[in-house]
Amino acid sequence: MKKSTSLIALGILLCSQALPIVAYADSISQSENENKASVNTGVVSGSNQSTDALIEYWSDNQTVSTKRDLKNVTIANKDLVFEKKIVINPLATNTLFSMTFTVPTPGTTTINGDIYNATVNLTKKVNPYFRMTNVTPFIVNPNFYITSWGGPTVAQDNYVWDESIMAWRMPNPMHDVNANVIDTTTALNGTSGIKLYMTGDSTGFLPLSELRNDPTLEESRPVIFFDDVEKMSDNETSTAKFNIFQERLYSESGYWHNWGIGVLSSVTYDFDGTISGSNPEPQTGLTLGDTAQFSSTVTLDAPAMISADTVWQVSTDDGVTYTDIEESALNSNGEKELESTLSFEPTLQEHGNLYRLKITPNGATDSEPFYTESAVLTLDESHLNYSVDYELDGGVNHTDNPTTYKYGVGVVEIKDPTKAGYDFLGWYDSENQPIQAISKTDSGDKTLYAKWQKTENGSVNVHYLDEDGLEIADTVTLTGEVGERFETEQKEILGYSFKSIEGEASGNFKSDSQNISYIYTKDDEAVINPPEEKQDNDASGKKSEAKKTNSATDKNVQKLPVTGEENSISPLFMGIMLIVLGTSIFAYRKKVKTSSNNN
Repeated sequence: MKKSTSLIALGILLCSQALPIVAYADSISQSENENKASVNTGVVSGSNQSTDALIEYWSDNQTVSTKRDLKNVTIANKDLVFEKKIVINPLATNTLFSMTFTVPTPGTTTINGDIYNATVNLTKKVNPYFRMTNVTPFIVNPNFYITSWGGPTVAQDNYVWDESIMAWRMPNPMHDVNANVIDTTTALNGTSGIKLYMTGDSTGFLPLSELRNDPTLEESRPVIFFDDVEKMSDNETSTAKFNIFQERLYSESGYWHNWGIGVLSSVTYDFDGTISGSNPEPQTGLTLGDTAQFSSTVTLDAPAMISADTVWQVSTDDGVTYTDIEESALNSNGEKELESTLSFEPTLQEHGNLYRLKITPNGATDSEPFYTESAVLTLDESHLNYSVDYELDGGVNHTDNPTTYKYGVGVVEIKDPTKAGYDFLGWYDSENQPIQAISKTDSGDKTLYAKWQKTENGSVNVHYLDEDGLEIADTVTLTGEVGERFETEQKEILGYSFKSIEGEASGNFKSDSQNISYIYTKDDEAVINPPEEKQDNDASGKKSEAKKTNSATDKNVQKLPVTGEENSISPLFMGIMLIVLGTSIFAYRKKVKTSSNNN
């Protein structure tokens, strides 16, 4: 500064009479260029706007302080914690907290600019419904104006955020009130650009996307941190201190640099709530053409407005899986009670389906859906039973095949009929399509047609031959259906031994007749040596030959061996003589005994 101390004193006096800091209210969709507020050194004051308008109460403006009496009501319910994040004017009156800014004036003048030591006080209010968990003030829309000796304005504009240096800077070039171009490339202290920024342990930076709940925002902003807001007691005050630093453009004395800032605050709080849904009633014994109607009353109980999405679901597999019925989707839309109804005319295919309501809380810390109990839809029995007729074409049906079936049950297996001399090819429906069972989803009377194919038989002739090809045992003929398996037998034949086989001993019947031959070798016969024959000279003096005893026609009879004629006559003669002698002695003794008795 080039002017005297008196000029500095005059500047301090003028600064002491500067405008107060003013913040503005905010909504989440509000841009930073709306409702611009001047903030200057001095006492911080707030507007009279209440932030309670930013807390979404029920449409009747009454909070729910007690839970509904749910006794004797069959429901599915879930106790939840709902979390809300809003952006508000922290200086306006609200039911969660109060906040004050204090920026002493004048600031400390240095060669680099002016430093203002600021203080923010946060006081937590008593609130039976809402629990404040975080409050983060952040700076928006700083502006400046420069006057000559505190009089006429020389230049004024808004600071521009520069993400590369994480600070606000004057636009370059800047235009004064007379449209003169002023270069702001270098500040009075020689730094690049002329900046307004905060420093201190309680300051930092956060993404705008987090502060404003808007993922499309990419820049950051300076923020003020309070420690452990969630742990603050009711009526407790937390203090954060920080510095605001303003660099200067003009080096000449007499130029006053005034600045202003906008202040918003990201506030997070939570509260308890309960969402419940009554269980739907089963729809049973309906007649085709009737209307099935499943209903559930969804009740939302919380001190502030909460919401939930609902959609009916259907299961066609006995409750294993469920599918959303998209056209039934509803949102509570700010209502405390929602009547969700699913109405339709059931078809046969919907018999046995299960229906339930899926309820998904919005904005709760636990956003997983929950469900009412399932309710079944059934049709009257008269719509479910159908006949089954069989066209057998001369065959005989299997006794286990049913003559009726029930929708939703079907027939697991249709068994094969029989027909003598024919092979069964399968059951066919009226459209000549093969059918092996009746599914659970089939309906209507059915006629099943049996298809047959005449059985084709094959034969195998089994021969038993000697080595000369002569038959030594009866031929055996095997018969069976073509393709079936056969086995032949090697026989034991007296006087013969097995030698070999011509063909395969086993195989499958073919349409052509097959021949298999078992070949046998004749067993060796016993060798007989005939006795020598005596040669007697007949009257003519010629030798005579003994006659052979073997018959030429009986080859299988063998002659017992003999030792010769002499050996065969002597024993016989001696035997006869002994018999005659014995008889004579016996007769003689008897005669002598008889004579003695007579004397």
